[in-house]
Amino acid sequence: AAVNVGNFVAQNTRQFFLFVHGIQQSGVHENMPGRRCKGVVNIFFDEMSNALAEDERVEIRGLCSFYVKKYEAYAGRNPKTGEMAQVKAKKLPFFKVGKELKERVDYKS
Repeated sequence: AAVNVGNFVAQNTRQFFLFVHGIQQSGVHENMPGRRCKGVVNIFFDEMSNALAEDERVEIRGLCSFYVKKYEAYAGRNPKTGEMAQVKAKKLPFFKVGKELKERVDYKS
């Protein structure tokens, strides 16, 4: 699916991330003012963060996916003192490499 950003249309993940990288490097894109470019990138990462905060999975086809892994509370041990300590339940974000990216990296090595 195409990603529309102002007058720019990314046909695939590579084009989109090259676009984002170009914004980070120059702060502008030929078809979009610099402030708007920065806003688009911020919206992208804000929405991704919000989705993860709500335990949703975020997938960028061909590149990667992000998901939240939940851990239950458990009894642990302080490595310095050897004392038992209760570790609270927690959620952590995880990253998984996409098949296309994995193949490209492996192909070039």
